[in-house]
Amino acid sequence: MRPGESNLSALADEWQALDGERACLLRELGVASLAEASARHERWQQLENDRANHARA
Repeated sequence: MRPGESNLSALADEWQALDGERACLLRELGVASLAEASARHERWQQLENDRANHARA
């Protein structure tokens, strides 16, 4: 923080807006948390790798 550029109230407002955006994105993905989204992505990658390996066999 630099004097005159921002204040705690503005930062709290920005934090709240970003948190709302995060929650909206998680809802769009159909998950409750970033950890769940990451786990689903890892599982998808595993399935894609398995599919690619099966197609080569």
